[in-house]
Amino acid sequence: MAKAIDNATAVLISDIQTGDTHPNQMIATEAVRLAARGFVKLTATGDLAITSKAHRALRRFEKQNEIAVATEAVRGVIDEILVEPGAVTQHRAVWNAVGGPDKFERDTVLQALNVLKAEGVLNNHRTSGNNFQIFWKRADDVVPTPDFEEN
Repeated sequence: MAKAIDNATAVLISDIQTGDTHPNQMIATEAVRLAARGFVKLTATGDLAITSKAHRALRRFEKQNEIAVATEAVRGVIDEILVEPGAVTQHRAVWNAVGGPDKFERDTVLQALNVLKAEGVLNNHRTSGNNFQIFWKRADDVVPTPDFEEN
């Protein structure tokens, strides 16, 4: 997996992309730092240019920041939804509670739920093999699986 960029590198790449900073106007240490990571290259005319690798790194950085914001929003919603012991919720209910498609993409909220699962705050509970029957619960709660009759 690619090494994550820091905030200063993200700002510098963004400034170059928007035209606020010209690659040839960077200080030497910035240029060397970006070149060492493969984010700038030397063109045929001798100018510095940003690479596609830098564009991808910036997109990953922005996506990770969006997931971090969504995680905090989901954490707040979970505290409101999962109040009672044994309470469960579904992904769509959480997504709608944090603002739905107007605020976050569906996948971003799912990734935020998975971050909270990795932190040990949540766990998912499957009642069957159906993807629409995946419920989220607090990690320390015990939720019984219902028995289904077969026809």
